[in-house]
Amino acid sequence: MKKSYKLMIIEVVLLLLAISFESKILIGVISIILHEFTHIYVGSKLGCKVYNLELGITGAKAELSEIDDLRENEKLILYLSGPAMNFILACLLYTLYNISHIPILEIGYEVNIGLFIFNLFPAYPLDGSRILEIILSKCNSYIKSKKITTWISYTASVCLIVLFFIMIFLHKVNLSLFLMGILIIYSTVLEKNWTMYIIMGDIIKKRRKLKKYDFVENRTVSVFYKNELLNVMRLVDKSKFNTFYVLDEELKLLKIIHEDELLEGLKNYGNITLEEYINRLKETQ
Repeated sequence: MKKSYKLMIIEVVLLLLAISFESKILIGVISIILHEFTHIYVGSKLGCKVYNLELGITGAKAELSEIDDLRENEKLILYLSGPAMNFILACLLYTLYNISHIPILEIGYEVNIGLFIFNLFPAYPLDGSRILEIILSKCNSYIKSKKITTWISYTASVCLIVLFFIMIFLHKVNLSLFLMGILIIYSTVLEKNWTMYIIMGDIIKKRRKLKKYDFVENRTVSVFYKNELLNVMRLVDKSKFNTFYVLDEELKLLKIIHEDELLEGLKNYGNITLEEYINRLKETQ
């Protein structure tokens, strides 16, 4: 399968990071591969399947299917597994270095503790962003959780770029900081653009989840009838079956609409208001 531009950018950034530490490059590549294969192993134990695995100049990148069928705690375990492997490996290498004083073990420790911290950074496309989304979604809607994570991701990228220019002012050039900032901005824009398509696709995934666990939690939201369908779709909670009570200015209930009906309305009529959608439904009856 042809590599995406996103993957190529990630590889370049990681390669530059590795080169900047010279002898750490090989250990870094091996550690990244172990990180990804830990995700694969844990994912397979949780019922996910690998549908795309790419080996590159900086390690490996795995894409797993059926992640959205997992419970929230299972997703946390999956996303934490990669960084946890780096942390455990760092502890092991540090212990062995204190016993043997072999320099390469110290390098391995430094690389893996760095990967552990880096991957928990709450910015796209790192594991930390997914972990933050899951934590936020426990007390917020999916869209709000994504919005908060998006702004944190943008803030992180700005901080990295500002740090890059500060280091230039101090006569210490570190190009990897600038490239990481650009990578995070690029990944965050992609994530933001795809959010609505992800929500639509989640309706199908929730059907699979219903078959697998025999139930899906419900969520009810009241919305104003002048709202457009896309605006209402942004209120959809990806892990629950959503029902919308359409109200007018007098809080009179005009209609009860389910999330699958919203998607059908977008497909048939485009981004019209709920009022127009209800009128269309009346015309077809």
